Amino acid sequence: MAAKNKNLFLILAAACFVGIILIFVFDGYMGRYDTLSVTSGETTQKIDAQQWADQEKWGYPPQISIVYNGKASFSYEIDNRSFSSYQTTFDVTVWRDKEKVSDVLSGDIDIEAFGKEQISWTLDAAELVAGAITTEGKTFTVQIRLGDIKRSLLVYVYATSIPKLEPKF
Repeated sequence: MAAKNKNLFLILAAACFVGIILIFVFDGYMGRYDTLSVTSGETTQKIDAQQWADQEKWGYPPQISIVYNGKASFSYEIDNRSFSSYQTTFDVTVWRDKEKVSDVLSGDIDIEAFGKEQISWTLDAAELVAGAITTEGKTFTVQIRLGDIKRSLLVYVYATSIPKLEPKF
């Protein structure tokens, strides 16, 4: 009888260990993750899935800056870490003061199980501003929609130089 109890406890301990490992794998790895990389001038900024979650937690979206006469290159990657394929529509739009400025990109995506898809586009700051820019700059919102998921990014366009102020005596 003592030999049976030793094996029973060993089997229960092994089952619990495997169960804990499976919880970590399914909770920490499985799902869909999206990452945005933005290159503007000499800097590249990466916004990962955790920052998108923090956006909902803290109430404000991630931010980037573009010089007035510059361009920003965007690369949005969707990583499907699930056993089924992921099919949805996407669109990228630019907004200012709750009014749509432009439609940048739209289409359909189909990502197979455990696959990745990358969407790329470029924004020209001079085209966004469409006119003279003040020293304060202008702020826009880039909105990325994947089916029911909506991601926002604040884009601040600033002047290349600040006018020289003459001293008053």
